[in-house]
Amino acid sequence: METANPFAGTLPLGQKLTGLKKLASDPAFALEIGKAAEHLVCADLIIQGYRAFLSDQGLPYDAVVDINGRLIRLQIKAACFPRNVNAAGKNERIAYNFSVRRRGKEGQSRLTNSDCDIVALVALDIKTIAYFPIGVCASTVQLPPPGYISNVRSDYGWESIDQFPFASALSNDASLYERLKKASRYNCANGHEMTETNSFYARDGRRRCLTCAKDRQHRYNATEVSHVS
Repeated sequence: METANPFAGTLPLGQKLTGLKKLASDPAFALEIGKAAEHLVCADLIIQGYRAFLSDQGLPYDAVVDINGRLIRLQIKAACFPRNVNAAGKNERIAYNFSVRRRGKEGQSRLTNSDCDIVALVALDIKTIAYFPIGVCASTVQLPPPGYISNVRSDYGWESIDQFPFASALSNDASLYERLKKASRYNCANGHEMTETNSFYARDGRRRCLTCAKDRQHRYNATEVSHVS
C-alpha cells in the first residue's frame, strides 16, 4: 500500500493540526493512512453489492473482490489532498498525484500488470475513489478534483477523480479510458475551450486560444481606428 503525502503548508502560530491534516503531516502515520484507504475501498464495493475482502500482508495487492468465483485483485493507492502538480510552471494545475507503479516499503519494488487487476486511487479528503485497469496506468496518474478546470495543457491528463467507477475498470476496456483522457481539451484563462479548431501554436511554441487572439486583434483595430479619427 503506497500513500502519497501532498499536504504542505504552514498554520497560524498556536493552531494544531487535526484529523486528516495531522495524519498527512507526519510520515509515521503512513500505515494508518493506508488502512483508511483500504477500508474505504472495501466499504465502497460492499455498498455497491460486491463481495470485497482485505488481503494478507506481503502480497502485491491489497484487496480482493469475489465476482461469481472470479477473484479480482486490487492494489490501493491513497492521496490525502490535491496539490499543484505543475510546480515548475507559471500556472498551477491542481490534482491528486498517485505513483501507481511503485509498491512495497519506500516504493522500492515496481507494480507490474501481473501483480493485480485493478488499481483503486483514493482521495481521502473527499472520500472519492477512481478505479483503473492496471494495464492503462503509467508510472504516475494525476487526477483533478471534481469540477476543477486547469489552464495548463497536459498530454497525460485525465478527467476528474469522480469519473472512474468500478464497473468501468471491471470491463477492462482500454478504449473507454482513452476517451476519458483530456489530451487536447482544456480551457484558456478566459474559459474558452481549447479545441483543435479554437487553438493554434504561437511563435514561442506555446498553444494559444484563437478566440482570445481574435478579441485582442479586434480591440487593437478599434484603438487604431479611434486614433486615426
